[in-house]
Amino acid sequence: METGSDRVLPKHTSKDVAIANLGYVEGRMNGTITSLRTKFPRFNANTMDGIERNTIVTISAPSGGGKSTLAKELINSVHEMNPLIPMNIYNFNFEMTNDQAASREIVTKADISLKKLYSVGNDKLQKEEFERLKKNYYAEMAKRDNYFYIEVPADPSVIINSMWSYYINECKPHGKMIITCLDHTLLIKNKQSQSDRQKIDELMNMLIEFKKTVKEDGGSSMTLVLSQMNRDIYSKERILNPTMHRPKTSDLFGASSIEFASDLILFAHAPGKLNLPAYTENNYPTWFDWNGRQFFMIYFELVKNRSGEAPVTIPMLNMLHRFRMEEMDLTKFNEMCTEFRDSGACSYREDLFGNDLMQVINGTTS
Repeated sequence: METGSDRVLPKHTSKDVAIANLGYVEGRMNGTITSLRTKFPRFNANTMDGIERNTIVTISAPSGGGKSTLAKELINSVHEMNPLIPMNIYNFNFEMTNDQAASREIVTKADISLKKLYSVGNDKLQKEEFERLKKNYYAEMAKRDNYFYIEVPADPSVIINSMWSYYINECKPHGKMIITCLDHTLLIKNKQSQSDRQKIDELMNMLIEFKKTVKEDGGSSMTLVLSQMNRDIYSKERILNPTMHRPKTSDLFGASSIEFASDLILFAHAPGKLNLPAYTENNYPTWFDWNGRQFFMIYFELVKNRSGEAPVTIPMLNMLHRFRMEEMDLTKFNEMCTEFRDSGACSYREDLFGNDLMQVINGTTS
C-alpha cells in the first residue's frame, strides 16, 4: 500500500504491556509512583488522589470566573506539594505579560492588593514594604530554577516543537517531568486561512501526540489548557432552568476536540454573575451577605474525569481579589445552604466561617 511515508509506528506485545502495567500498579501500591497532589482536598479525593501523570487538564470559566487564577493555583500547588517528583514547569502566558503573571504571584504570597503593589491611589507602597517584598517574596520567586515563562504567541506546531525541545534538552537528561500550561487556546496564532476551531483542533490533537510520545520515550508530562467558553450559558433558557445551570463540556469553544483530548475538564463558576438567585436544582447559594454587602460564591465544576466520577460540584471561598482559591469546609457549606433555603439569604457569621473568611472579606473591602 502506498502511504507517502516511511514512518512505522512502534508496537508492543501483550507481554510488554502486561509487565509495564504490573510495574505501574506495584509502584502505586508501594508509593514509589504517585499522582500529583494539589492543594484542593476534595478535588484530590474525586480524582486519583490528584492529577495522574500523562494527563491533559482543561480549565475554563465564564468571563471573570478565575480560570487563570485556578491554573496558577493548580500549578503552584502541584509544585509545592510534590517535592519528591522532579519537574520543570513551562508557563505559556499568551494572555498576560510576564510582569502581570509575576505580580499575581506576589499578591497571593504577600496577601496585599494589586493596587497596593503598584502604588495606585493614596495607599502607596512604602520603602520598607518594598524591601520586605524584595527579600521575602521576589527572592523566593527568583530561586525557582525549574519554572519558565513564555509570553510570545505562536501556532500549535511551534508550541509543540518548543515543548518537545524543552523535554528532550532540559527534562529528560535530568529525569524530570514536564509540566506545561497554555493560557489560552484562542490566543494561539492561526496558520494561514485557518479558523479558530481548526486551530484548536490541531492543538488538541498535537497535545495528545505529545503526551503519548513523551510516555513512549519513558518520560511523563502534565498539560493544563485554558479554554474560552461560548455564550450559551448566558441564554435565558439556561438561566431559567436550574437543571441547566452547571457548565458542561459543550460550553467550551471548540468543544468536540477539547472534550475528546482532555482527561479532566474543570470549570470555575460564579453563578451570581449571571444574576441567578440560586444555583442548580440543589438550590445552592450564589452569594452571601456581610454588613449589607454581597459577595459571590465560587463553585468548581469537575465535568469530565476520565478516571473517576463526574460531574462533581465543589464550593469555594471567593478569594479572586488575591488571585487565590481555597475549598470551603463542606460541613460549614451545608449549614450555609440550610440557612439560604430557609430564608432565601445567608449572612456571614464568624462561628460559621471562622477567621479565614474574615480575612477574605477584609482583603476584599480594603
